[in-house]
Amino acid sequence: MTETLDPDEETLFANSAYANKFWADSIDVEEAQLIRAEMARRKQGYEEASKHLSQSKFWGRGVAKKIVRAGVVYPCKEINARSVARFQRWLAGLRLKDPQQHELIVKWLREEELGAERERHRQEAILREQQQRLAQEQAIAQAIANRNRAIANQNVKQDRVQHGAADRRVTDANSRNQQEQIRQEASHTSQGSGHSGPTCVFCDRPGIASTASGWMCGIHAQGLL
Repeated sequence: MTETLDPDEETLFANSAYANKFWADSIDVEEAQLIRAEMARRKQGYEEASKHLSQSKFWGRGVAKKIVRAGVVYPCKEINARSVARFQRWLAGLRLKDPQQHELIVKWLREEELGAERERHRQEAILREQQQRLAQEQAIAQAIANRNRAIANQNVKQDRVQHGAADRRVTDANSRNQQEQIRQEASHTSQGSGHSGPTCVFCDRPGIASTASGWMCGIHAQGLL
């Protein structure tokens, strides 16, 4: 590459290129036009997202914020893929030039791969454990909620039963009070009627016949006939 790149373009390549302790890629072997085209695309998207954020208060701000936060020099998959391909070509050529070095690098790459796989399995195990713990916590929370709901429903039913029994007791008491009041009123009426006229000398019935012995009711008066 003979063309000069600006600092952002150089940083983009540095963030994207593949490297290890045996090999490092060079920006001189990457096509400048590809880097420049990628940077132009990113800057255009960045400007459009920034403009959208300044003009819009609600709709579509999430995507625009993500673009602005990412900036323009985050790693590029295409640049990285081309860099990895260059490393693989270099490693293949090294097999003939320096077999021992080639074997050393291959062994190191396998160890790195195994280490990465073990780390991936460890992270997956942690994630599964977290998910299981979360599921257990959610199940416990749901069970507690169900139990509390059942207790609340039972309390409501008991309150209804108690209130119903209390209402029936009040109704029965009112009914007894009304009956007693009617009986007392009837007794007072009967007593009042007795004092307003003569009564039978043999009973409290109204007297209808005056005799030598005194007033008599219809029943006792008929006994004299």
